Amino acid sequence: MPRGLKQIIDAFALSGEYHWEIAMAATLIATIPMILVFAFAQRYILDGLATSAKQG
Repeated sequence: MPRGLKQIIDAFALSGEYHWEIAMAATLIATIPMILVFAFAQRYILDGLATSAKQG
């Protein structure tokens, strides 16, 4: 993910001037799926953490 975002930043860097709005839009688009997966799987993730904490 970081490598792809760096390529996007470099692709839109014109004459040493970076277009941070494009970089931030790409970061947001890359982050949304991770947030959605966590939102839907939060119960199972936290149950797994709690179960493993009780065992050890």
